[in-house]
Amino acid sequence: MSPWSHSALQVIVCPEQLVLLPVRRTLSWRGGLRHTLHDPHSLPCNSSAGGPPWRAALQALEAALPEFKGDHPSATVILSNHFMRYTLVPWSETLASAEEELAFARHCFTRVFGQVAERWVLRLDPGPTEAPRLASATDEAFLDGLRGVFEGAGVTLKSIQPHLMAAFNGFRGSLRQRSA
Repeated sequence: MSPWSHSALQVIVCPEQLVLLPVRRTLSWRGGLRHTLHDPHSLPCNSSAGGPPWRAALQALEAALPEFKGDHPSATVILSNHFMRYTLVPWSETLASAEEELAFARHCFTRVFGQVAERWVLRLDPGPTEAPRLASATDEAFLDGLRGVFEGAGVTLKSIQPHLMAAFNGFRGSLRQRSA
C-alpha cells in the first residue's frame, strides 16, 4: 500500500445511534488526495435500557468495531453534545499554573453541575489572555470505556472530540481569523 494511501474511521457516538464512516485516502494520478467514503454503517443504540446513557453506544461499538480491524484504520470519535457539558471559565490573573487553571475550571463545573462534575474529565480551551475560556467535560468512565473498546478491537484511536469542536474546526476556514 502506498504511504499516501490509508484508511480512516470516523465514529459518531449519539445516544440513539452509532455511525461508522470508513474513509480511504488515496493519491490520485492527477496529483491530489482523494477521500472516499466506503460502506457507512448506522447502528441503533437502546439507551433506555438503564445505566449511563453511553453504555448502549459502547456495546454497539464493541460489536461493530472488529469488522474494521483488517483495514488498520486510525479512528476519530466524535461525541454527541448529549454526552458533553460546557461552561465558560472566567479569566483570573491570580492563576499561576495549568494545574491551578484546571482546578478553577473544575470549581466552575462543580458550581454549575454539582458534585457529579468531580468524576468528569475536563478540557480547557487555551483561548486568549484576559478573556473567558470555554471548558468541556464528559464522564471519565465513558472515555475509559471508549479507549478500552478500541484497544480490545485492535483499532488505533487517534482522537476523541466533542461535536462542538468538530463543527467549529469544519467552519474555521470561513471565519478568516475573525473572532467567533
